[in-house]
Amino acid sequence: MSPEGSHDGHGGGSERLGIRSVRGLAIRIFVRSLFLETLWNYKGMQNVGFCFCLHPALLKIYSRHDQVRDAMARHLQQVNTHPAMGTMLVGITAKLEQEFDASQVSRYRRSVMTALAARGDRIFWNGFKPLASICSALACLLFLGLATGSFVFLVVYNVPHMCFRAMGFGCGFKKGLALFESRFRKQTDMLLVWMKRLLALALGMTAAAAVMMAIEVPGPTEAGLPLERGMVILGLGFLAFWLLDRGARFAHVLALSSVAAIGLILLTGLGR
Repeated sequence: MSPEGSHDGHGGGSERLGIRSVRGLAIRIFVRSLFLETLWNYKGMQNVGFCFCLHPALLKIYSRHDQVRDAMARHLQQVNTHPAMGTMLVGITAKLEQEFDASQVSRYRRSVMTALAARGDRIFWNGFKPLASICSALACLLFLGLATGSFVFLVVYNVPHMCFRAMGFGCGFKKGLALFESRFRKQTDMLLVWMKRLLALALGMTAAAAVMMAIEVPGPTEAGLPLERGMVILGLGFLAFWLLDRGARFAHVLALSSVAAIGLILLTGLGR
C-alpha cells in the first residue's frame, strides 16, 4: 500500500502494484493488446483499445469504482502509438497513474506515446517489415516454394513483434518515464543497426537469386541449390552488406548487386 493508501491528487483507496501483480497483469494485458485497434476511430484512434488494455491495471491501482471511471475517462482522449509498443505504453501509463497527480498523467502519457510511436515505426515499419519481406522473397527465389516464403515472412516479423508485446508492460511499468534514459534506447538503436546490416545481406542475396532465376529456372527434378550458385548468392549478399554499411542507398545497392550478379554469371558460366 502507498502511504495512507493514496498518492497526491487521487484521494484515498489507491494501491501499489507489486512485482507479483505486474507479472500477473502482463499476460492479461498482452492478450488484450491484440485488440488494441479493434475499435479504431478517426477521433480517438486507438483510445478504446488502449483503455481496454489499461483497465486491469487500473483495477489493481484503485480500489474505488469512481477512481477507475475517472482514470478511464482521462485516457479516452486520443491515443495513437505503434501497435507493438502498446503494452509498453500501458505499463508507463500505469506507473504514471500510481505516482503522479491526475492533471499530469495525460500530458506525460501523450509525450511518451509520441516517442514510442516514432521508435516503433523505425523498428518495425522500417526494420523488421522490409527484412521479413526480403527474406520471404529470397526463400521463394531459392525454390523453396510460396508456402515456405510466407512462413518465413510470418516468423521473421511476428516473433520480435510478439516479444515486444509480451515484455512491454513489465518494462514500461518498471522504468516509467526513465525508459528512454535507460538501456532500452541504446539496445533498440543497436537493434536498428543490425537489422540494416541483415537487410543489406538479404538484399544482395535476393538480387543474385533473382538474376539466376531469370537466366535459368531449375526444373522440378533438381534438388537443392548448386554449390557454385550458393557461393555467388552469398558473395553478392556480402557485397550489398559492405555497400550499405558504408552509407550507400538501397536503390544503388540493388542495382550494383544485380549488375554484379549478371557479370559473375556470364563470366563463370553458371547461367548455362
